[in-house]
Amino acid sequence: MDLKRGRRLSATDISFLLTEARSRTMLIAAKLAQEDLRLQHDPLMSPIVWDLGHSGHYEEVWLGANLESGDTGPEGLRGI
Repeated sequence: MDLKRGRRLSATDISFLLTEARSRTMLIAAKLAQEDLRLQHDPLMSPIVWDLGHSGHYEEVWLGANLESGDTGPEGLRGI
């Protein structure tokens, strides 16, 4: 896939990149015990499962605001 700076990404490109990123994230998270996903490891940090939820929600909001309008900006997902 051509990811040159300034090239508009199609909805298909964006879908592929988000799916790939989600798959890599879930591979990392799958290695953790359920207890570790829910544990707050540091007072300044949310539990990992919260971060996964926030990432998914942000993706959904961004897709709704940008893909439906057709405006992914000149840098596609790099503008996030």
